[in-house]
Amino acid sequence: MSCLPTPLPPYKWTLLTAGNANVVYKSDETDLLLRLRRNRNAPSTAEVDEYLTGTIKPAVGPFLFNYMVVNLPLGFLESLPEAENLDLGEPLGLLMENLGPKPSETNVLKSHAVKINYSDDWKSYTIELKPKWLLQSPTAPKDSVACRTCALQHKREKPRICPLKLFNEDEKTVLQALEDVFPGHEKQFEPLAKFFSNSELFAEIRHMQHGDELGILGYANYVQLPPQFVTAMTMRDVSLFVHVEGDSVSGKIVDCDLKSPTEKRDYWASLETDLIENGWYEKPGTNCLLSH
Repeated sequence: MSCLPTPLPPYKWTLLTAGNANVVYKSDETDLLLRLRRNRNAPSTAEVDEYLTGTIKPAVGPFLFNYMVVNLPLGFLESLPEAENLDLGEPLGLLMENLGPKPSETNVLKSHAVKINYSDDWKSYTIELKPKWLLQSPTAPKDSVACRTCALQHKREKPRICPLKLFNEDEKTVLQALEDVFPGHEKQFEPLAKFFSNSELFAEIRHMQHGDELGILGYANYVQLPPQFVTAMTMRDVSLFVHVEGDSVSGKIVDCDLKSPTEKRDYWASLETDLIENGWYEKPGTNCLLSH
């Protein structure tokens, strides 16, 4: 792992977003973003880099966001605005590309956990979402009428486009899924639908999610969760940014950090148990592919 100095002093960064594990800063003087660790129980920046370069990058290749590891000089973190959000003992950060909307994409559509920033003429747009579970849960009942994502969103009363539709190999199914939520933009969505249905990125995400053969409840007697299960859970929670300009489409994933099974194991098991025992997989009322 090669480390480079942080290119800008602390006073030139402002807080962009703060999640549970990490904080992201932006600067008017660079197109790059600075990601720093917030939760000391989360993997360190060095561990994140090792996981990305050793596990994720070989699988998804150019679809992984570009980044470099940077050294944080002594006193750098303490001098940042809102430094109380940071793990002040972390010596490294990630300087990463900004995959957000282009300056001309000033209009916003937002629904069903999908955000689209688009230009006035729709000649370019950027879409942000989480693909979520592209395969059904291994422990879902055989008579399910909802996939894992749709079952959970039904329980939470937070609608989301069914991922089995949105990343279907049939372009018409993908296009219809987009049209159902954002009507009137079929022509603009055609290149996006082709990307969602044909890109090798989503075939690889499915393959990595398939590494979970038993489901969290199937590993109840395992002292440690196998690494392929942990990676499957990582790939079920990545974020996707896709930029469309004319017929040109490019997409990359972020939030590909190694999950912490010691922190998440009980939560994952409890959630799956709830979905099964309370019948969320079998309840009608979703727009899931499995319900048709």
